[in-house]
Amino acid sequence: MLIKKIEDVGSWFSITKKNKLKIHGVKNIPPDILDAVKKEKDEIQNIIHVDYIAKSKGWIVAIPGELYTLQTSKFTGVFIEKTSDKLWESWRETWKDGERNSSSCYVIVEGASFRRALGRATDYISFLNNNKKRGNI
Repeated sequence: MLIKKIEDVGSWFSITKKNKLKIHGVKNIPPDILDAVKKEKDEIQNIIHVDYIAKSKGWIVAIPGELYTLQTSKFTGVFIEKTSDKLWESWRETWKDGERNSSSCYVIVEGASFRRALGRATDYISFLNNNKKRGNI
């Protein structure tokens, strides 16, 4: 992925106030990668924007523009993943101590827009946190 290649040479992207893609450390980028970035500019800008939204809600970017995660407890994580060009899903997985495979999986939403998948997953985490505070979990 181009974003990873850019980061590997010590450069990075940002979005300006005028909603333009900006490349920092452009001198470090090989010409062939820079040409590819110019061709994929709109897609990269969309990925940077989606990553920003997820990070602002407290999510960790696992794969830029594709996978986000948030740990809710020692053995439970919630995930948001891009499943097709415009569709996303979110789910929760729980593991038992020492086990490699998850012991349970709960689908929160599938076939949704990014904003809906993020919103439903964030609401689900709030629900879990509220129940923990009340002693229901």
